[in-house]
Amino acid sequence: VRPHERRIIKPAVDTLVQRWADALVGLMLVVVLHLFRVPANVIAIVTGIMALVWLVVIVILNRQFGRAFEKALSLRWSETDLSSESLHTPGARRALIKGLQSSDERRVITALELSRYGGDAVLARAVMRSLEHPSPLVRRAALDAMRAMSIRTGSRERTIDSFLLDPDDNVRRAAIEYLLEFGPRPSEFARNVLQGQDPGLRQMVLDVLFDHPYVAQGAITAEWIAEHLKAGTAEDLILAARGLGVVSGRVSWTGLRPLLAHEDPEIRRAALAS
Repeated sequence: VRPHERRIIKPAVDTLVQRWADALVGLMLVVVLHLFRVPANVIAIVTGIMALVWLVVIVILNRQFGRAFEKALSLRWSETDLSSESLHTPGARRALIKGLQSSDERRVITALELSRYGGDAVLARAVMRSLEHPSPLVRRAALDAMRAMSIRTGSRERTIDSFLLDPDDNVRRAAIEYLLEFGPRPSEFARNVLQGQDPGLRQMVLDVLFDHPYVAQGAITAEWIAEHLKAGTAEDLILAARGLGVVSGRVSWTGLRPLLAHEDPEIRRAALAS
């Protein structure tokens, strides 16, 4: 049953089946105990047998779900509205780990997209191993999954640092997002990049800070903005305009006013976005 349908069906099932079942069982117990004079120990034995039967049914259903989930994963299927509870079953976790170890790139990416809903130590280690995959799409998906699962890298921190030199811009952007959110010293990392010589990394850090201004507070200072405003080149003014969109207070508005009236349309666009 798909999630949006389950949300409609489940309240009716809970009300009509569970509540009425409780009432029916109570009525049956009254009849059995008082009308047929069945001893309580017999009722306990029958209840125990029914519980064992239900346990077997649950195990069979879990295995069937695991097989169905693995088949869906092999078809590179992904449901954006998937219930996170359904990924906590042992069968689903085994299917995800198997998918992460697959040689099919799309299957690995699908498994990574679904892994973010199933917090599990074994699954987290399998996700981190995907950082070593040769495909940039897989590495980007692994970093996104790690952020969603709040996974700290530990010994793999150097691996993520090396992604800052990755030839793929999407991987570099994902590494910056991860380091700014889960790195040991995000503000210091951002300042080092902003003062560095790589214009691409500088722009990515500014873009990430612009979208998430609270991940590395204090990384952009009024002095850094004043330095770029003083430089006066188009590139410096665009960087200053983007930086002014991250900081707050009077310095932001007073710095943006002249940039909004600049003759260069790219500078005006950056200032307007800020």
